[in-house]
Amino acid sequence: MRKFLIIWMALFLFSCTQNQSEQELTDDNGHPVVRTIYPVERDHQASHTYTATIKPWREANLGTSIPGRVEKIYFSEGAFVEQGALIARLSAEPEIMARVEKETLENEYNRVKRLMERGSITQQDFDHVESRYKGAVAKHEMMVKNTQIRAPFAGTIMEILVQEGETFFFMPAIQPGASFSPGIVRLMQLKPLLAEFHISERELPLLNNATEITLSADALPGQTFSASLHKTAAMVSASNRTLAAEVKIDAPGDELLVGMYARVTVKMPAQKHLFVPAHAVEENGDGFFVWIVDAQGKAVTKSVQRIFMDKGEAAVEGLETDDKVVVAGRNALSEGVAVRMAQ
Repeated sequence: MRKFLIIWMALFLFSCTQNQSEQELTDDNGHPVVRTIYPVERDHQASHTYTATIKPWREANLGTSIPGRVEKIYFSEGAFVEQGALIARLSAEPEIMARVEKETLENEYNRVKRLMERGSITQQDFDHVESRYKGAVAKHEMMVKNTQIRAPFAGTIMEILVQEGETFFFMPAIQPGASFSPGIVRLMQLKPLLAEFHISERELPLLNNATEITLSADALPGQTFSASLHKTAAMVSASNRTLAAEVKIDAPGDELLVGMYARVTVKMPAQKHLFVPAHAVEENGDGFFVWIVDAQGKAVTKSVQRIFMDKGEAAVEGLETDDKVVVAGRNALSEGVAVRMAQ
Protein backbone atom coordinates (compact mmCIF):
# COMPACT_ATOMS: atom_id res chain seq x y z
CA MET A 1 0.00 0.00 0.00
CA ARG A 2 2.83 2.37 0.91
CA LYS A 3 4.57 1.61 -2.36
CA PHE A 4 1.35 2.37 -4.25
CA LEU A 5 1.00 5.75 -2.48
CA ILE A 6 4.59 6.71 -3.34
CA ILE A 7 4.03 5.92 -7.02
CA TRP A 8 0.72 7.83 -7.01
CA MET A 9 2.31 10.90 -5.42
CA ALA A 10 5.16 10.85 -7.96
CA LEU A 11 2.72 10.73 -10.85
CA PHE A 12 0.63 13.51 -9.29
CA LEU A 13 3.63 15.80 -8.84
CA PHE A 14 4.79 15.14 -12.41
CA SER A 15 1.31 15.95 -13.72
CA CYS A 16 1.23 19.17 -11.75
CA THR A 17 4.61 20.19 -13.12
CA GLN A 18 3.48 19.53 -16.68
CA ASN A 19 0.19 21.36 -16.20
CA GLN A 20 1.94 24.33 -14.63
CA SER A 21 4.19 24.71 -17.66
CA GLU A 22 1.24 24.65 -20.05
CA GLN A 23 -1.47 26.36 -18.03
CA GLU A 24 -2.70 29.81 -18.97
CA LEU A 25 -0.69 32.05 -16.62
CA THR A 26 -1.28 35.78 -16.41
CA ASP A 27 0.58 38.55 -14.58
CA ASP A 28 -0.90 41.10 -12.18
CA ASN A 29 -2.10 43.18 -15.14
CA GLY A 30 -3.87 40.24 -16.75
CA HIS A 31 -1.29 39.83 -19.50
CA PRO A 32 -0.57 36.27 -20.58
CA VAL A 33 2.85 35.02 -19.49
CA VAL A 34 4.71 33.21 -22.25
CA ARG A 35 8.08 31.61 -22.79
CA THR A 36 9.89 32.12 -26.08
CA ILE A 37 12.93 30.81 -27.94
CA TYR A 38 14.81 31.92 -31.03
CA PRO A 39 14.85 29.62 -34.08
CA VAL A 40 18.11 27.68 -34.37
CA GLU A 41 19.84 27.48 -37.72
CA ARG A 42 21.92 24.37 -38.41
CA ASP A 43 22.92 21.98 -41.16
CA HIS A 44 20.72 18.96 -41.72
CA GLN A 45 21.42 16.01 -43.99
CA ALA A 46 18.15 14.40 -44.94
CA SER A 47 17.90 10.76 -45.94
CA HIS A 48 15.22 8.66 -47.60
CA THR A 49 14.79 4.90 -47.31
CA TYR A 50 13.15 2.67 -49.92
CA THR A 51 12.33 -1.02 -49.91
CA ALA A 52 14.15 -2.93 -52.62
CA THR A 53 14.75 -6.38 -54.08
CA ILE A 54 18.20 -7.77 -54.88
CA LYS A 55 18.72 -8.67 -58.55
CA PRO A 56 21.64 -10.12 -60.51
CA TRP A 57 23.79 -7.89 -62.68
CA ARG A 58 22.96 -10.07 -65.68
CA GLU A 59 20.81 -13.15 -66.13
CA ALA A 60 19.79 -15.42 -68.95
CA ASN A 61 17.77 -18.58 -69.40
CA LEU A 62 19.92 -20.52 -71.86
CA GLY A 63 18.25 -22.80 -74.36
CA THR A 64 18.05 -23.55 -78.05
CA SER A 65 15.72 -22.49 -80.84
CA ILE A 66 14.78 -26.11 -81.61
CA PRO A 67 13.56 -28.89 -79.30
CA GLY A 68 15.75 -31.83 -78.40
CA ARG A 69 16.79 -34.33 -75.75
CA VAL A 70 19.31 -33.06 -73.18
CA GLU A 71 22.25 -35.45 -73.56
CA LYS A 72 24.72 -33.98 -71.05
CA ILE A 73 24.95 -31.14 -68.51
CA TYR A 74 28.54 -30.45 -67.58
CA PHE A 75 28.03 -28.32 -64.47
CA SER A 76 25.88 -28.54 -61.35
CA GLU A 77 23.75 -25.81 -59.79
CA GLY A 78 25.87 -23.21 -58.01
CA ALA A 79 28.90 -23.78 -60.25
CA PHE A 80 30.75 -20.81 -61.70
CA VAL A 81 31.44 -20.92 -65.45
CA GLU A 82 33.64 -18.78 -67.64
CA GLN A 83 32.36 -17.00 -70.73
CA GLY A 84 32.18 -19.42 -73.66
CA ALA A 85 32.22 -22.55 -71.48
CA LEU A 86 30.22 -25.52 -72.79
CA ILE A 87 27.41 -25.94 -70.25
CA ALA A 88 25.13 -28.52 -71.86
CA ARG A 89 24.78 -30.59 -75.00
CA LEU A 90 21.66 -31.89 -76.71
CA SER A 91 21.41 -35.21 -78.50
CA ALA A 92 23.51 -35.28 -81.66
CA GLU A 93 20.99 -36.91 -84.03
CA PRO A 94 19.80 -33.66 -85.65
CA GLU A 95 23.40 -32.46 -86.05
CA ILE A 96 24.51 -35.82 -87.53
CA MET A 97 21.68 -35.78 -90.06
CA ALA A 98 22.53 -32.21 -91.04
CA ARG A 99 26.22 -33.10 -91.37
CA VAL A 100 25.48 -36.08 -93.60
CA GLU A 101 23.28 -33.91 -95.80
CA LYS A 102 25.99 -31.26 -95.98
CA GLU A 103 28.70 -33.79 -96.90
CA THR A 104 26.49 -35.35 -99.62
CA LEU A 105 25.76 -31.98 -101.17
CA GLU A 106 29.40 -30.99 -100.83
CA ASN A 107 30.41 -33.95 -103.02
CA GLU A 108 27.73 -33.01 -105.53
CA TYR A 109 28.87 -29.40 -105.48
CA ASN A 110 32.50 -30.34 -106.13
CA ARG A 111 31.43 -32.57 -109.04
CA VAL A 112 29.32 -29.94 -110.81
CA LYS A 113 32.01 -27.36 -110.15
CA ARG A 114 34.47 -29.40 -112.20
CA LEU A 115 31.87 -29.86 -114.91
CA MET A 116 31.22 -26.14 -114.93
CA GLU A 117 34.92 -25.43 -115.36
CA ARG A 118 34.94 -27.69 -118.47
CA GLY A 119 31.74 -26.11 -119.77
CA SER A 120 29.82 -29.39 -119.57
CA ILE A 121 26.81 -27.94 -117.66
CA THR A 122 24.91 -24.70 -117.76
CA GLN A 123 25.29 -21.88 -115.24
CA GLN A 124 21.71 -22.44 -114.12
CA ASP A 125 22.39 -26.09 -113.18
CA PHE A 126 25.52 -25.08 -111.28
CA ASP A 127 23.74 -22.29 -109.39
CA HIS A 128 21.01 -24.70 -108.36
CA VAL A 129 23.46 -27.19 -106.81
CA GLU A 130 25.53 -24.41 -105.22
CA SER A 131 22.51 -22.86 -103.48
CA ARG A 132 21.48 -26.26 -102.09
CA TYR A 133 25.00 -26.83 -100.78
CA LYS A 134 25.21 -23.41 -99.11
CA GLY A 135 21.83 -24.06 -97.50
CA ALA A 136 23.07 -27.37 -96.13
CA VAL A 137 26.19 -25.69 -94.69
CA ALA A 138 24.07 -23.07 -92.92
CA LYS A 139 21.71 -25.73 -91.63
CA HIS A 140 24.58 -27.77 -90.21
CA GLU A 141 26.08 -24.71 -88.50
CA MET A 142 22.69 -23.94 -86.96
CA MET A 143 22.34 -27.52 -85.72
CA VAL A 144 25.80 -27.39 -84.13
CA LYS A 145 24.88 -24.17 -82.32
CA ASN A 146 21.58 -25.63 -81.18
CA THR A 147 23.06 -28.80 -79.75
CA GLN A 148 25.69 -26.96 -77.69
CA ILE A 149 24.82 -24.44 -74.98
CA ARG A 150 27.68 -22.12 -74.08
CA ALA A 151 27.86 -19.35 -71.50
CA PRO A 152 27.37 -15.91 -73.09
CA PHE A 153 29.02 -14.34 -70.03
CA ALA A 154 30.87 -15.49 -66.92
CA GLY A 155 28.43 -16.32 -64.15
CA THR A 156 26.88 -18.84 -61.79
CA ILE A 157 24.46 -21.58 -62.79
CA MET A 158 21.54 -20.84 -60.49
CA GLU A 159 19.11 -23.47 -61.72
CA ILE A 160 18.93 -26.45 -64.06
CA LEU A 161 15.51 -26.22 -65.69
CA VAL A 162 15.67 -29.41 -67.81
CA GLN A 163 17.48 -32.49 -66.54
CA GLU A 164 19.63 -34.93 -68.52
CA GLY A 165 17.46 -37.29 -70.56
CA GLU A 166 14.51 -34.91 -70.63
CA THR A 167 13.31 -33.31 -73.83
CA PHE A 168 13.60 -29.56 -74.11
CA PHE A 169 10.72 -27.76 -75.78
CA PHE A 170 10.54 -24.14 -76.93
CA MET A 171 8.19 -22.70 -74.29
CA PRO A 172 8.31 -19.79 -71.80
CA ALA A 173 9.38 -20.35 -68.20
CA ILE A 174 6.51 -19.81 -65.75
CA GLN A 175 8.43 -19.73 -62.47
CA PRO A 176 7.97 -16.41 -60.66
CA GLY A 177 10.97 -14.18 -61.13
CA ALA A 178 12.31 -16.09 -64.11
CA SER A 179 12.71 -14.50 -67.50
CA PHE A 180 9.88 -15.22 -69.93
CA SER A 181 12.04 -17.18 -72.33
CA PRO A 182 12.80 -20.86 -72.88
CA GLY A 183 15.73 -22.31 -71.05
CA ILE A 184 17.65 -25.40 -70.04
CA VAL A 185 19.86 -23.68 -67.45
CA ARG A 186 19.53 -20.34 -65.71
CA LEU A 187 22.76 -18.32 -65.60
CA MET A 188 23.37 -15.20 -63.48
CA GLN A 189 26.26 -12.80 -63.01
CA LEU A 190 26.32 -12.12 -59.27
CA LYS A 191 29.13 -9.59 -58.94
CA PRO A 192 28.20 -6.81 -58.96
CA LEU A 193 24.56 -7.01 -57.84
CA LEU A 194 21.61 -4.67 -58.38
CA ALA A 195 18.83 -3.53 -56.07
CA GLU A 196 15.57 -2.41 -57.66
CA PHE A 197 13.09 -0.08 -55.94
CA HIS A 198 10.44 2.48 -56.88
CA ILE A 199 10.37 6.20 -56.21
CA SER A 200 7.80 8.90 -56.83
CA GLU A 201 8.28 11.21 -59.77
CA ARG A 202 8.95 14.12 -57.39
CA GLU A 203 11.82 12.27 -55.68
CA LEU A 204 13.87 11.72 -58.82
CA PRO A 205 15.90 14.95 -58.39
CA LEU A 206 16.74 13.86 -54.83
CA LEU A 207 18.09 10.55 -56.10
CA ASN A 208 20.19 12.24 -58.76
CA ASN A 209 21.72 14.60 -56.17
CA ALA A 210 22.46 11.94 -53.55
CA THR A 211 25.78 12.22 -51.71
CA GLU A 212 25.74 8.64 -50.40
CA ILE A 213 23.71 5.51 -51.11
CA THR A 214 23.83 2.46 -48.85
CA LEU A 215 21.98 -0.83 -48.74
CA SER A 216 21.05 -3.13 -45.88
CA ALA A 217 19.13 -6.39 -45.70
CA ASP A 218 16.91 -7.62 -42.88
CA ALA A 219 18.48 -11.06 -43.22
CA LEU A 220 21.96 -9.59 -42.58
CA PRO A 221 21.62 -7.38 -39.47
CA GLY A 222 24.50 -5.03 -38.82
CA GLN A 223 25.86 -5.20 -42.37
CA THR A 224 25.78 -2.22 -44.72
CA PHE A 225 26.84 -2.19 -48.36
CA SER A 226 27.92 0.81 -50.40
CA ALA A 227 25.92 1.39 -53.57
CA SER A 228 25.76 3.78 -56.50
CA LEU A 229 22.95 4.83 -58.80
CA HIS A 230 22.89 2.55 -61.84
CA LYS A 231 19.84 3.71 -63.78
CA THR A 232 16.28 4.95 -63.55
CA ALA A 233 13.38 4.03 -65.79
CA ALA A 234 12.76 6.18 -68.84
CA MET A 235 9.06 6.55 -68.07
CA VAL A 236 6.74 6.99 -65.09
CA SER A 237 4.02 4.47 -64.40
CA ALA A 238 0.66 6.01 -65.21
CA SER A 239 -1.06 3.90 -62.54
CA ASN A 240 0.89 4.97 -59.44
CA ARG A 241 3.16 7.79 -60.68
CA THR A 242 6.35 5.98 -59.66
CA LEU A 243 9.34 4.86 -61.65
CA ALA A 244 11.76 2.01 -61.16
CA ALA A 245 15.32 2.73 -60.12
CA GLU A 246 18.34 0.50 -59.67
CA VAL A 247 21.47 0.89 -57.58
CA LYS A 248 24.67 -1.07 -58.09
CA ILE A 249 26.45 -2.94 -55.28
CA ASP A 250 30.05 -3.46 -56.37
CA ALA A 251 31.14 -5.53 -53.36
CA PRO A 252 28.12 -7.62 -52.29
CA GLY A 253 30.19 -10.41 -50.69
CA ASP A 254 28.78 -13.93 -50.59
CA GLU A 255 25.92 -13.40 -48.13
CA LEU A 256 23.83 -10.92 -50.10
CA LEU A 257 21.64 -13.13 -52.26
CA VAL A 258 19.41 -12.56 -55.27
CA GLY A 259 15.79 -12.13 -54.26
CA MET A 260 16.53 -10.80 -50.78
CA TYR A 261 14.39 -8.04 -49.30
CA ALA A 262 16.57 -4.96 -48.79
CA ARG A 263 16.45 -1.28 -47.88
CA VAL A 264 18.15 1.43 -49.90
CA THR A 265 19.04 4.58 -47.96
CA VAL A 266 19.76 7.72 -49.95
CA LYS A 267 21.47 10.63 -48.20
CA MET A 268 20.94 14.13 -49.53
CA PRO A 269 23.42 17.04 -49.53
CA ALA A 270 23.46 18.91 -46.21
CA GLN A 271 21.28 22.04 -46.16
CA LYS A 272 20.78 24.81 -43.63
CA HIS A 273 17.34 24.99 -41.98
CA LEU A 274 15.72 26.91 -39.14
CA PHE A 275 14.46 24.61 -36.39
CA VAL A 276 11.88 25.22 -33.67
CA PRO A 277 10.24 22.79 -31.22
CA ALA A 278 7.64 20.78 -33.10
CA HIS A 279 4.87 21.64 -30.62
CA ALA A 280 5.35 25.36 -31.35
CA VAL A 281 4.05 24.86 -34.89
CA GLU A 282 0.27 24.84 -35.10
CA GLU A 283 -2.04 24.12 -37.97
CA ASN A 284 -5.17 25.83 -39.17
CA GLY A 285 -7.24 25.58 -42.31
CA ASP A 286 -4.76 27.64 -44.29
CA GLY A 287 -1.59 25.81 -43.30
CA PHE A 288 0.94 26.12 -40.46
CA PHE A 289 1.72 29.04 -38.17
CA VAL A 290 3.59 29.95 -34.99
CA TRP A 291 3.00 32.55 -32.31
CA ILE A 292 5.73 35.16 -32.00
CA VAL A 293 6.19 38.20 -29.77
CA ASP A 294 6.73 41.34 -31.85
CA ALA A 295 8.79 44.43 -31.03
CA GLN A 296 5.83 45.98 -29.18
CA GLY A 297 5.54 42.97 -26.89
CA LYS A 298 2.38 41.70 -28.54
CA ALA A 299 1.56 38.15 -29.61
CA VAL A 300 0.95 37.75 -33.33
CA THR A 301 0.72 34.76 -35.60
CA LYS A 302 3.18 34.20 -38.42
CA SER A 303 2.59 31.77 -41.26
CA VAL A 304 5.34 29.21 -41.85
CA GLN A 305 5.97 26.24 -44.06
CA ARG A 306 6.80 23.07 -42.18
CA ILE A 307 9.41 21.25 -44.28
CA PHE A 308 9.96 18.13 -42.16
CA MET A 309 10.03 16.83 -38.60
CA ASP A 310 13.19 15.57 -36.91
CA LYS A 311 13.50 14.30 -33.32
CA GLY A 312 10.88 16.57 -31.80
CA GLU A 313 11.81 19.58 -33.88
CA ALA A 314 10.33 21.08 -37.02
CA ALA A 315 12.32 22.58 -39.87
CA VAL A 316 10.40 25.62 -41.05
CA GLU A 317 10.51 28.36 -43.65
CA GLY A 318 9.09 31.82 -43.09
CA LEU A 319 10.89 32.74 -39.85
CA GLU A 320 13.93 34.86 -39.05
CA THR A 321 16.64 33.99 -36.55
CA ASP A 322 15.61 36.93 -34.33
CA ASP A 323 11.91 35.97 -34.18
CA LYS A 324 10.75 35.25 -30.64
CA VAL A 325 8.73 32.07 -31.05
CA VAL A 326 6.29 31.25 -28.25
CA VAL A 327 6.79 27.72 -26.90
CA ALA A 328 4.73 27.91 -23.68
CA GLY A 329 1.56 29.81 -22.81
CA ARG A 330 0.09 29.69 -26.29
CA ASN A 331 -3.38 28.66 -25.14
CA ALA A 332 -4.02 32.08 -23.57
CA LEU A 333 -3.05 34.04 -26.66
CA SER A 334 -5.14 36.01 -29.10
CA GLU A 335 -4.00 38.11 -32.03
CA GLY A 336 -2.38 41.36 -30.89
CA VAL A 337 -2.68 40.75 -27.15
CA ALA A 338 0.09 42.23 -24.98
CA VAL A 339 2.15 39.53 -23.23
CA ARG A 340 4.85 39.28 -20.62
CA MET A 341 7.75 36.95 -21.23
CA ALA A 342 8.69 34.62 -18.40
CA GLN A 343 12.04 35.20 -16.77
